[in-house]
Amino acid sequence: MEYWLNILFMVGMACAALYIIADAIVFIEAVNYGVVWRFGGQTKGVRNEGLNAKIPIVDEIKIVSLQLQTKIIKVEFTTKDNLRLVIPGSLQYRADKKVFGKDGRNIFVRISDEAVTIGVEKDVQAKLGGIGGKYDGKDFIQNRQALDAIINSILRLDTPLHLSHNVAACNASNCAFCQAQGSKKIEADQLIDFYNAHWQEVKTLLDDEENHVENRSGIEKRYGIDIVKYSLSEVNFTAETQAAQEEKKQADYRAEAGEKILGLTAYAKLALPGVSDQQALNWADSIVNPGTPRKVVSVEGESGVLGGLLALLPKNNRKGGEN
Repeated sequence: MEYWLNILFMVGMACAALYIIADAIVFIEAVNYGVVWRFGGQTKGVRNEGLNAKIPIVDEIKIVSLQLQTKIIKVEFTTKDNLRLVIPGSLQYRADKKVFGKDGRNIFVRISDEAVTIGVEKDVQAKLGGIGGKYDGKDFIQNRQALDAIINSILRLDTPLHLSHNVAACNASNCAFCQAQGSKKIEADQLIDFYNAHWQEVKTLLDDEENHVENRSGIEKRYGIDIVKYSLSEVNFTAETQAAQEEKKQADYRAEAGEKILGLTAYAKLALPGVSDQQALNWADSIVNPGTPRKVVSVEGESGVLGGLLALLPKNNRKGGEN
């Protein structure tokens, strides 16, 4: 009996040793990195792909994917002409293993995807809200390329181009904006003109910043992400604003139609003194709104209101009448 107990003990010890050895080694696959958690707390630095050692039982390595993620972000703000604009866009980003907090710990691993999406939306909305009151809604809609450059500068550059650009030394060919600007500071109500003139320069900076972690934007540093691309979708007014615009358009149409009806009514009364007010009004309404059903018929007959009015004309004044 004692012999078999010793055998079982030896087998148990061997299994424990194998488990400890196995738990001490972690393989991190390509396009991933690892973050070590020790006694429930995150440690400094990250672990790169390949074989990695850790303290058995004590350490746990959390694997973080470096694959691109795509999220739709949508921001709204009010324009100078008091219209509500909605700007949807596709945000492509990935975790950034090179971005650390002041404590030396990787930032992204502590932030959820939902927090990234909501946070980026709020940051962009705050920035655009600051310039929204400087332009009418049509200015944003008609200058989509400039708006795309503005948002990408905010999201991906440490310092947006309009804050770092040397206007006086601008070497962009035929840059009418900088030539007219001189050395004056670029104000918020000049941003669209500036980025229309310099969107290609923004693209060059964005292509280059990929390899320079020090050029990460404040938004990227805040959430520990590398924003690879932002693609602006169609810029439009919110559904509520569009409904209000349609209602105003209909109201303007009704007002214009009313003015035309009154003018035609006055014309009918002047041309045909014997016509009653109701007959003249019906005729004018039938001209402006020919498809509208009539509830009031002042002149009977298959010829309708217009025919009735013509019937009131003297015979020698009717086109094609008796001689």
